[in-house]
Amino acid sequence: MSLIGQTIKWHRIRQGITQEQLAEGICSSAYLSKLENNQISFNKEIVSQLCERLELPVEKFIAPSDEHVKKTLENWIDALHHYDLKKADAYYHEIQSLDEKKIAVELSYLYELTLFGHYLLTQQYEKFDEKFKYLQSFSWILEEHYPYSYHKFIGYYYLTKFYCSNAIKHFKQAEKMIKDTSDPELYLMIANAYTRMEMILRSNKYALKAFQIFQAELDYTRVISCQIILGMNYCLIEDFETAESYFRKLRDLDDSQVGSLIKSVIYMCEGMMAMQKQEYEMARECFMKATARQTNHEVELSSYHYLAMTYFYLGENERAFEELNKGISIAKTYQNIRYQFKLKSILYYLREQHEELNQLLFKEAIPFYQKLNEEHELCSYYLLAGSVMNEMKRYKDATKYLMAAYRINRSEDTFLPNLKSAKAKPGLPLLTY
Repeated sequence: MSLIGQTIKWHRIRQGITQEQLAEGICSSAYLSKLENNQISFNKEIVSQLCERLELPVEKFIAPSDEHVKKTLENWIDALHHYDLKKADAYYHEIQSLDEKKIAVELSYLYELTLFGHYLLTQQYEKFDEKFKYLQSFSWILEEHYPYSYHKFIGYYYLTKFYCSNAIKHFKQAEKMIKDTSDPELYLMIANAYTRMEMILRSNKYALKAFQIFQAELDYTRVISCQIILGMNYCLIEDFETAESYFRKLRDLDDSQVGSLIKSVIYMCEGMMAMQKQEYEMARECFMKATARQTNHEVELSSYHYLAMTYFYLGENERAFEELNKGISIAKTYQNIRYQFKLKSILYYLREQHEELNQLLFKEAIPFYQKLNEEHELCSYYLLAGSVMNEMKRYKDATKYLMAAYRINRSEDTFLPNLKSAKAKPGLPLLTY
């Protein structure tokens, strides 16, 4: 199916031109409508005139697709799906050596989607944010022609933003398309999202599916990622014996075996387990080891968050405030809205800055997540709002927000966090990439 007509339609809509205005003097509106909806084959002469009116490069529309470029793009996106970053990087540089203007329209959408996936998996944050906005302007084309890659990459984008409800919606769409085949990387992403949402049974299901495939493929790096998620799941439900059985296997691995990022995640997870067991000195040591390593900003933010709470439980409030402010600074640098809200809310709560906290909750955080329909995050803020209202003796408002949190958390595999966890839990970082 040709993408020529749909591309003309996309540009026409972007420029605010009607079919009648674009077709005038070139072809009939009926012909243009059929062209845009892939109901007829395109005529080069007509397409050339339409492109000239829209000020589009004619050669990209009428030139045939280069088979070598097409094969390279297909290999590139396949490498990304299999998380083979070495191969993906080689294909990326091969494509970048070409003149992008010479990539025919028929291949341009695959190129843009693959480039977006590359930015995501190589954690080029500023680039993938910009590319995401661009892709949304023609998402209907991507969803029709490359639905699996589109939903998987968009789901992963939302996962990097901690918008887990939106991530799951896209991941589930992608899962429907693989049918009898398997994609352990997708299963790992789904498990990660469910862990962040504290849907432990669902997370375990996908983590184990991924684990079995990676183990059969002897992909030990990804096996370790699965073990981290499984260990963290048992930690979250306070089954410390089972959690310890997973972390015990990972504790003695050094950076050369797993990389600095994974090692810092392991330390962070051990710190979380120590924190839940109220072994705060041990927790502090683990979080400090996590932040001392070269890692990504998500692990760094989580570690500073938990480190701040550890100092708070140890009675060292000033140190707690210091770590929270470090985290807020990092969150601003990376434009991580989720952590800006979370860390500020804890800082205001601990300092008893009720006016600032109310402003943040009711004018910023809650409306923000309501607009995104991010129920897991909303639950956390509803719980915190209920706690604050209760302390202010506004019992009617407290009941309103606590009931809102309860309505979100009625599924059988989700436990309702208590008020303390609403203030303390930052959610998990991106554990696996």
